[in-house]
Amino acid sequence: MRLKSFVRRFIALVLWVSFGSAAVAAQNAPLNPAAYDHPVRLAMIGDSITFGSGTTAPGGRGGVQIPGATPAQQAAVAEMTTSTSELAAAVTQARTALQRVAVSDSADRPALQHATDLLAEAELKLALARAAALAPLQASPDRLGAAQLAALVQQNSPAPAPGPRGGFTLPNTPNSYPSQLAVMLGSKWELRNFGISGATLLKKGDMPYWNQPAFQAALDFNPDVVVIMLGTNDSKPQNWKFSPEFVPDYKEMIARFAALPAHPKIWITRPMPAFSSAFAISEAVISGEAIPMIEQIARDTQVGLIDQYVAMKPHADLVPDGIHPNAEGAHFLAVTVYTTLTGQAAPSALR
Repeated sequence: MRLKSFVRRFIALVLWVSFGSAAVAAQNAPLNPAAYDHPVRLAMIGDSITFGSGTTAPGGRGGVQIPGATPAQQAAVAEMTTSTSELAAAVTQARTALQRVAVSDSADRPALQHATDLLAEAELKLALARAAALAPLQASPDRLGAAQLAALVQQNSPAPAPGPRGGFTLPNTPNSYPSQLAVMLGSKWELRNFGISGATLLKKGDMPYWNQPAFQAALDFNPDVVVIMLGTNDSKPQNWKFSPEFVPDYKEMIARFAALPAHPKIWITRPMPAFSSAFAISEAVISGEAIPMIEQIARDTQVGLIDQYVAMKPHADLVPDGIHPNAEGAHFLAVTVYTTLTGQAAPSALR
């Protein structure tokens, strides 16, 4: 009887492992764009590594990036930014003048009022010029949605003096890994980059992705495929103190996307290594705590898993500041996602 009981338990264990492996394999199975009657909508969710490669100097604003923007939208926003640059500079000068008056002689009420009026006038001129520049776009089918407009307003707000975060931002460049991935995937895919520099997965983090306009824009996009790479900024001490909430927060984000009408296929990602402690990011937390949690989340929710940690581990030389990959490093990230999504090697011309 003991032998039979042992045999039954052993068979049950083998079946459990087999079915579990089959479920994981099914989630990681490549997609066939031919199964869709439209270009496969792919939403890239992430932080600065998704948002763009290359850094600006501390306090720099970087490029204006609208979540999920089409090429026409991004071109119109870039043109608006260029055409109103002088008015934007005038706002900066007016703000500096106001700060100078406030610091030098805050008791001089007439001077303060005059400087405040000049700033308000400069801001009004800039707002009207930007609205006029975007009017043709907003009258077209490519018009910006509410979440995109909110992101535009947020990014075009005058930069405050550098604070604890140092004003560090990353522009979304043509060499960002989503941009390189879009080229690899070709016309059968519609990739939108919803990355936000500095974003955390944790709701109680210092910059929750949940609170960014990009999150709602990504949901509104109703993607067929979602790739999430968050967790790097969560490793900072001020964020990781909420680590018990990392798993439930991540599962909730997966559930939000899974409930969309398109019922997207979802992949989550083991973040790439941190090769330095810059920006207070912790490699020990990423590799020793966050990644095991992410692996468990993938098993529990039966979503796919992309391994950017192993992909980038040999390439510290492609991560100049130890955290953000350069264009060549971003290429390795793009190839890893491409191979996972398609089951094919990256096009030879792009490798």
